[in-house]
Amino acid sequence: MSKGVKLLDMVKNAIRNKIPFDYLLVDSWFTCTELVDFVYRRHKKFHLLGMAKMGNTKYMTTNWGELSAKAIITKLKAKKEVKYSRRYHCHYAEVVLGKRSVKLFFCKRGKKEAWKVLLTTDLSLRFMRAYEIYSMRWSIEVFFSDSKRLLGLADCSSRDFSAHIAHVSLVMIRYNILASIKRTLDYDTIGGLFGDMYLGVHELTVVEKIWAIIIEVVAVVSELIGADSDELTIQIIENDKRLAALREYAQTA
Repeated sequence: MSKGVKLLDMVKNAIRNKIPFDYLLVDSWFTCTELVDFVYRRHKKFHLLGMAKMGNTKYMTTNWGELSAKAIITKLKAKKEVKYSRRYHCHYAEVVLGKRSVKLFFCKRGKKEAWKVLLTTDLSLRFMRAYEIYSMRWSIEVFFSDSKRLLGLADCSSRDFSAHIAHVSLVMIRYNILASIKRTLDYDTIGGLFGDMYLGVHELTVVEKIWAIIIEVVAVVSELIGADSDELTIQIIENDKRLAALREYAQTA
């Protein structure tokens, strides 16, 4: 079974089991015309939000005909429709495509970094919100990194397929239990007048912490060294020595 077919099968299973969700988040491996058509055909109302490739794929625009993603951003720059976000330290632009009713978001950090493009079927979605929603995918990277390093996700050497399923299931259960305990016990409250109102406010979730790292660290470092921000973020997450060094530097600064 191909990865595309398996993805559709997983989404159908989620719908049949009445798992609630508003957006289907995918990377550039899965974003394609077939997936867009699949989302529009579903009776359940949800939207696709996925990274697309800055390749030779042609998109039907309203004013310029069929153009590649690179040609579209060139047109947007010529029309001075590229904006800058001080909050996220990036340039961005957006365009709605008429043929399949999808919206493209273009994003770029730094002068040397290449443009990236997000595709969504939610035409009402704005760039800032789309950027925040898509960043939730980093929780998947964090899960695999922590599970491999701390819970032995990749250590099962059995030749039995059922044993692998059981091993992965147990690791995921342990991860969820530990994450729930951490969020329950590790919180900050404020005293005084607002003490009762904010009692039990939880610490930032893992996703929010990674989001803060992306914004505060990667945006600056990637621009200074001319590196790709996504690749740099993955290296920081997977290499705990570099992450420890960043924490030590932050504490001494």
